[in-house]
Amino acid sequence: MYLIAAFMIPTMTLVIAPWNVYLGFAIGLVIYAAIIVALIASAPSIELTETELRVGKAHIERKYIGAASAYSGSHAATARGTGLDARAWIFFRGWVNAVVRVDLTDPKDPTPYWLFSTRNPEKLVAALRQKS
Repeated sequence: MYLIAAFMIPTMTLVIAPWNVYLGFAIGLVIYAAIIVALIASAPSIELTETELRVGKAHIERKYIGAASAYSGSHAATARGTGLDARAWIFFRGWVNAVVRVDLTDPKDPTPYWLFSTRNPEKLVAALRQKS
């Protein structure tokens, strides 16, 4: 995404070049910086505390978390595709291949599990397996 955003610099330079090349370059840099700030500010985070797991804006108490599994490669593709339960809560990022599956034990919750993208699935699963 950062590389794609970087194309704003030469684009704006070419668009503004008939008037002023340096102004076009400067405008391109400002737009690129604004896009980067927006990407960082809107990036979802995964947070695990003693009492809850938070993925983006969703959260669940740790007492309702059952088994946790990490998947990558073709196993992650299967978990996101043909192996996906339609009732599962999902949170994917297209540029992150690995996923974590967290089974839920709340009898009142119809969601069987959460499946979400993360760059460090093994570390998160290890942390989830530790008792609070």
